[in-house]
Formats: sequence, structure tokens, C-alpha cells
Amino acid sequence: MFGKSLRHIAYLEDQWLALLGWQAGAFKLGARDRWIDWRAEQQFSRLHLIANNVRFVILSQFQVRYLASWVLSTQSLQIHQPCMLKPLYA
Repeated sequence: MFGKSLRHIAYLEDQWLALLGWQAGAFKLGARDRWIDWRAEQQFSRLHLIANNVRFVILSQFQVRYLASWVLSTQSLQIHQPCMLKPLYA
């Protein structure tokens, strides 16, 4: 990963379960902007609300059902706390 990014480790007790990487959202992404329904003037002022998941690895020694879904859902809740995204856009 290059540029401004966050790296997270999902773990349970002392065992690493997964590795994740997040980066700042792309300035212009037509499909996303249409789906969110952003107007041109809103893109720049709201871009700090977007983070892209650029790396996601479940460590192979785990065979836990729905582990990937659980990790992504908990990480998605954590990454959108205001203090978490600041390093990507500072």
C-alpha cells in the first residue's frame, strides 16, 4: 500500500484472524458519485467520509464460518468513527 493508509489487524484473544488495509477515497468515481447522488460541489466537501478497503486477507489457519463477514462488518463500524478517517485526509 502506498500513500496515506490505515492498516488493521483483526484478532481474537492473542490470535491474528485477518489483515485489512484502508486508503482515502478516490476523488472522482462516477459510479459511486451517481449512487450516492453527489453533485459536483458536494464531492470535495464530503470526500473525507469515504474510505476504500484495498487489502483484506483472512489468515489461512482459520476455518470459521462467516469470519470474513464478521471481520468486515466490525471493521466498517470502526473505520467510520470520525477519528479513524482523519489520518487519510490530513
